[in-house]
Amino acid sequence: MDMMQILKTMPQEGRVDFENIETMDPNEVYFLTGRSFEQFNRMFVETPSLSRRSKRPKTALAAYLIKLRTGEPNTRLADMFHISRTTLEREMTTTRDCIKEEFTPLHLGWDHITREQVLRRNLFIPQTLFGNQEQNKCIIILDGTYVYIQKSSNFLFQRLTYSHHKFLNLLKPFLIVCCDGYIIEVAGPYSATTSDASILNKLIDGADSVFNWFFQEGDVLILDRGFRDAVQNVESCGYDAHMPKSVSRGETQLTTADANKSRLVTICRWVVEVVNGRFKRDFKIFRQDYFNRALPHMQDDFRNAAAITNAFHDPITDNVNASGFMERINNRVNMENCLAQYVIDYNLNGRRIPFQSMSAELPDVRGFPRLSEEELVMFALGT
Repeated sequence: MDMMQILKTMPQEGRVDFENIETMDPNEVYFLTGRSFEQFNRMFVETPSLSRRSKRPKTALAAYLIKLRTGEPNTRLADMFHISRTTLEREMTTTRDCIKEEFTPLHLGWDHITREQVLRRNLFIPQTLFGNQEQNKCIIILDGTYVYIQKSSNFLFQRLTYSHHKFLNLLKPFLIVCCDGYIIEVAGPYSATTSDASILNKLIDGADSVFNWFFQEGDVLILDRGFRDAVQNVESCGYDAHMPKSVSRGETQLTTADANKSRLVTICRWVVEVVNGRFKRDFKIFRQDYFNRALPHMQDDFRNAAAITNAFHDPITDNVNASGFMERINNRVNMENCLAQYVIDYNLNGRRIPFQSMSAELPDVRGFPRLSEEELVMFALGT
């Protein structure tokens, strides 16, 4: 091989060739994009305009997926594909727009799913606790999540995006999720100073509200305590709102009855926290501070990521012990906490006792119940 041939082949070494993705190692494709061959090709097929708008459409799609998955700087991604940074950014802009216009509407938004499909996604425990025998109540979970951003030199924007709760700058996409983790819609983004209750009020206010067009009176909204100022408005629209109880003024903890009612909500609401975690786990671009320069398309990226999650992530299913959990819940939801009353009666929480290390061999703990793994799962209701 002469010198000219060596120089011609050198630039090809180490280059990833997504235009011929079939020749690549499947593990490498998944490691870079987070998608399998089949999933990558499905996205490509469901984004047909990308082939017309880009000379290297599969490379453009791969670059965008890698950006979402890793959050790597554009200069580093440009080196990976052996193109300039400006070319990479232009290709990713094209890909983002194509996905937003074609792929995302198939898997996210009010028009991509019907009310009957939402009904079929109700899980056993939420349906038993908050539904009815006719099974005609949609049960949804709402929550806001955070995307942290950089500080801004614009005073007004800095004030709106600074959270006095997190002590950081952030924007809030708002998730509307089915019981099985399927995302119906991502609203927003909203400023850090906008509470969850204010966001929900904006969604349901007005005769032309899409929220009120999709859902019906009697549908169930599972909320957290941040929505307490919106509960009255939600119920006035005919929806059933369920939220964990708050501690009354002058009290230090919930009563046994209120604590049990709160657990009925949290045993259903954990799903939205899992969905929030998927964004930070699968799309590292949302785990780090989002660059202010890229903020104009932050919501597009978040919605595209939500559509990808809906398209390729397995839904959450009923626990195999779900019926056993419900039997235990029904038997104990109105049961008094005898141990708590015993502690109060004998003022045990006001005594000072030196710490003593415990061991299974000590005589005092030999009578402690020994539970199997299945018994522990039932005792903790799967948590």
